[in-house]
Amino acid sequence: MPGVIRELDLLKHRVVLDPLTGEEGAMNDLEKLQLLLPHWIEHNAEHADELRSWADRVQHSGNVDVAKRLSAAAASLQNAGDHLSNLLEEVTGVAGHDAR
Repeated sequence: MPGVIRELDLLKHRVVLDPLTGEEGAMNDLEKLQLLLPHWIEHNAEHADELRSWADRVQHSGNVDVAKRLSAAAASLQNAGDHLSNLLEEVTGVAGHDAR
């Protein structure tokens, strides 16, 4: 994870360090998305899991309507994650052919 944090920190400065040479280069938006999307996908999945856990918890205490709404929110996050995963595949293909 420290490598990802370093890369995300570099996004703020719009540069990337070449792993072989250590030289700085401009990072285009698609390259930035290639770094950000996996983080967003994982983050959404973690929240969806947490919502499902809370749905189970409140359902056991008799709050069926609240449980259904939490489950629906979890499904929406999962759906968003699926869209982001598909986008990551597309961006990875496009960024690989992008000239700087």
